[in-house]
Amino acid sequence: MGVVKPQRRIGNNPLAYDKKRSLEPFLKKMKQRARKFAGIWLMLALLIVYPAIAVAIYSQFLGWLPIWATLAYLAVAGMAWALPAGVIIKWMLKPDETA
Repeated sequence: MGVVKPQRRIGNNPLAYDKKRSLEPFLKKMKQRARKFAGIWLMLALLIVYPAIAVAIYSQFLGWLPIWATLAYLAVAGMAWALPAGVIIKWMLKPDETA
């Protein structure tokens, strides 16, 4: 007897991946111009939401820290937004697929 692989049931499993219902086909068909337009809005949302979250974390949990720890947090939080921004920019600048 061999090993039997279980069947993937898409309908009843909310964590199952259904390619037909995902955004992947749509995102692959996007032209660079559309990606840049969407990326600008994503960057604006990131630059509004990220500082609000960073300030909320500081004010709720880290306000009691000494000044050196506060400066370290602010330095890390001030530069950490570049990671998601870099991913967005890399996605925006990806060349169009040729058919």
